[in-house]
Amino acid sequence: MQTLLTEEQLDQIKDCISRGLGSILTAREMGLPLSSIKRSYARMRHYVPGDEIIVEKLFGLSQNEDLPLRLETIKQARRIRKEDLDNTREINSKLDWANFVEECAASFKEAHPPLVYKTMKDLTNPKASHSRSEAVDFLALWSDWHYAAVIKPNQVQFLNEFNSEIALEYVKDLVEKNISVIRHEQGSHPCTSGTLWLGGDFFEGMFNFPSQILQIDKHVIAQIRDIAPIIAQAIISLLSVVKKIHVLAQRGNHARLAPKGVFPEEVSLDYLLYDLVKAHLSNYPQITMDIIEEEVYRYDIRGHQFSFQHGESLGNPKTLRGIDEATTIEMAITSYSGKKTEYMVCGHFHRYYTADIMGGGELIINGCFPGISEYGLKVGKGVISRPTQFIGFVHAKRALAARYPLRLERSNNDR
Repeated sequence: MQTLLTEEQLDQIKDCISRGLGSILTAREMGLPLSSIKRSYARMRHYVPGDEIIVEKLFGLSQNEDLPLRLETIKQARRIRKEDLDNTREINSKLDWANFVEECAASFKEAHPPLVYKTMKDLTNPKASHSRSEAVDFLALWSDWHYAAVIKPNQVQFLNEFNSEIALEYVKDLVEKNISVIRHEQGSHPCTSGTLWLGGDFFEGMFNFPSQILQIDKHVIAQIRDIAPIIAQAIISLLSVVKKIHVLAQRGNHARLAPKGVFPEEVSLDYLLYDLVKAHLSNYPQITMDIIEEEVYRYDIRGHQFSFQHGESLGNPKTLRGIDEATTIEMAITSYSGKKTEYMVCGHFHRYYTADIMGGGELIINGCFPGISEYGLKVGKGVISRPTQFIGFVHAKRALAARYPLRLERSNNDR
């Protein structure tokens, strides 16, 4: 039986929305069933926090006024809000920010003159003597691209913008920087092969939060059709600098066919995406690809043990809550094989992050494409992410010795 909510409870739910609380936290705070809160959130999908206050202050209409009249005045309030945003943009455009930054840079250079080395012999064109023992394998982490997710500037205080076209620019920049970094490493160590981890969430789903379907610019199936050949071509491009690539593909949490809990986690559209990618790669014997069904997958790279998973079950990266517990279980499982996991690799949390964790291992969280989001600003506790993906190089003796968190950028013409 559905719980009927009073006007006071509906007002409390609106207040929770304006504070950025999700349905679970709202249900806990109000002591109501989660199903009732979710139904209320669905009905209030188009509710904009602050409309009620604006209507009451500008037009003198209280919440007891006639509903059609209130709806019309809410539309007027939103038009006023849009005009205020347009005025703010016009003011910012008139400020000479570029000249201000140049003046700051000039004053910094004057106060801090560059260092001059007595000899540059060891700093230019080093000629390293290669040997088999010095060879390395690259490890590239690609995950959380969220192709076709939409972030509008006015949602994030004009700090960011993201959509499917910007995602494609990031793919191009990612490939170019992977190739550049591999060539740089080859100047000191032989590197002819490597591992590429596809960690899921390459497209934006529809069932992770109520308004998600309103925040994508392409349907899920259209996203899969578009992004599969793009991922494949990006992988093929790496063959310009290496001879062999092994791909590990794991599911994320944005490829569900229904809200969480309706189907098992193994029911995922990521497997359709990966099957298409693998088909596009079938003519390249230099590229092998394993589609992983396990949530946690252990893999050996040059004698060092890596553990890969998307990361949804690991807890909160801000407080490391749950991560130590997960690592303890991980270490207990792997101890039976005599090889302890040295690196736990995941994505999901939308920011590049590393930490030493209990049991002597290290956690590496890959970044994402979208960058700063509305959700991150509201409940991210000050964590502001940048579009980032990781690549590193694994040495037989020195393990994961070289690391490059790659900051992704759009082309100069579109910045």
